[in-house]
Amino acid sequence: NGLGGYNRVTNITLVCQTINGYVLSPGETFSYNNCLGKRTTAKGYLSAGAYSSGLEVQQIGGGICQGSSTLYYCVLLSNLKVVERSNHMFSVAYLPLGMDATVDWGNVDFKFKNDKEYPIKLVAFVEEKKLTVEIWGTKTDENTIELKSVCTGVFDYEAVEELDETKKPGENEVSVTGH
Repeated sequence: NGLGGYNRVTNITLVCQTINGYVLSPGETFSYNNCLGKRTTAKGYLSAGAYSSGLEVQQIGGGICQGSSTLYYCVLLSNLKVVERSNHMFSVAYLPLGMDATVDWGNVDFKFKNDKEYPIKLVAFVEEKKLTVEIWGTKTDENTIELKSVCTGVFDYEAVEELDETKKPGENEVSVTGH
């Protein structure tokens, strides 16, 4: 899928430049946060849309979860061991439901282990505003992986109203929609 605006594309391109060519030996664990480090303007990251506490906000490094999520999807298809992964609070448009992996420096990481007998290599690039992530390795069996997204339930939500002294009587603002 498309990556969005200039800032988001810049951030995702920086992710690709960092993880592209990364080799994991057998038994090694990859940490998305350790590999990328803290997202800062000094590293070239720009402000772009990100989810935070149920809101979409502008944040330095916004959009990099598209890289972690796409990598997670590849890890699943490669049948590698997932060590740490959390989903976003909201669904994402670029992958099937439940196939995403959110990250937040210092709080939430995405980690996986090369539990295969040979090294693997990460390949990642942006071309024509599209993200490609691949995992290269040695095929040792004829197994194939099929991923399915299944809804197991739906939960109702309720509106919570909070008084805002800056609003005129009868004036309302929705800060977080049901999801």
